[in-house]
Amino acid sequence: MDDVLIVTVLILITSFRYGVGSDFFRYVTNARTYYNWYSDLHRLFNWSTIQAFGGQIGYPFISVISGYISQNEFAILWVTSVIIYVPLIWYCRKYTKNAFVSFSVYLLFGFWGMSLNVLKQAISMIFFAYAYEKLEEKRYIIFGIFALLTFIFHSSAIIAIAVLVVSKWIKPSKTIFWGAIGIGIFFRLSTPLIVKILSTISALNKYLSYFGGEKSLHTDRTFIWLGALIETLVVCCIIYFALTQIEKLRLERKDTDHLLSIIICGIPFSIIGISGNLWLANRLAKYFFFFFDSTPFSFIRKRKKKIFYRWKKQEIYMVEFDYMAYDVFCSNVG
Repeated sequence: MDDVLIVTVLILITSFRYGVGSDFFRYVTNARTYYNWYSDLHRLFNWSTIQAFGGQIGYPFISVISGYISQNEFAILWVTSVIIYVPLIWYCRKYTKNAFVSFSVYLLFGFWGMSLNVLKQAISMIFFAYAYEKLEEKRYIIFGIFALLTFIFHSSAIIAIAVLVVSKWIKPSKTIFWGAIGIGIFFRLSTPLIVKILSTISALNKYLSYFGGEKSLHTDRTFIWLGALIETLVVCCIIYFALTQIEKLRLERKDTDHLLSIIICGIPFSIIGISGNLWLANRLAKYFFFFFDSTPFSFIRKRKKKIFYRWKKQEIYMVEFDYMAYDVFCSNVG
């Protein structure tokens, strides 16, 4: 019953919003346009159309589905909310050691705000989380399906999936941790190299247009580097602490090494994103930081009397939902 209540509140709050998120109107307008163009789904699944979208036909597809459900232009908000939050709650309940803590991390660690602003990547990240679980379960066909779903909603998933697979063979350690920080600093100081790499990957070279200095897409981005800096510092501190407690964490989850490796792999992207014109790298880091929902926050549960559970769960939920309501109705950037 708690899960149903949480999902219902999430969907209601996010579906009734207006103007929240810098891309809000673009998503709504594009959804209507896609429905008008591809209401006959055969046109969408035409190979030439798939090529035109660079394979990213996920959002056009759900735009058509939302048009079938309702002709209201904001129906897409309801559809995307269901796609994001129903699987999210299910994931927290089934795949994490403490669903309450995991869901709280999602709300308060920036993923909630992100899901209001960059819908396509928010959906992609949900499928990415399930792709990870299927990879761990060695159900490779289902993993491939989720990996494909991850990509058709956001092209950056190419890098995320590659890192997901490679990180399985990386054993987390303080050496790897400091190495990740070093790699991040190197690429942060090597913008021309990043531009060259992006230009060689056809699915990603469209992001070259974002390298326009402190402002891009007519939106002031000067505040982003500070947020990326704070996030990077918080992540590094938590991961360093987790590495000191890694033996205990391994007793909690057998896939602790892989989870920590994935998060560590996100650190270079987060460091690169400490910039006014490289900020998109920080969004890529979100794929990997999403796994904070699973670990190493499990150690919080061990100290719940001292740290997290001084309040009753109901009181904490009230604080979180108040924050959510404020984020939706009083913020213009989600």
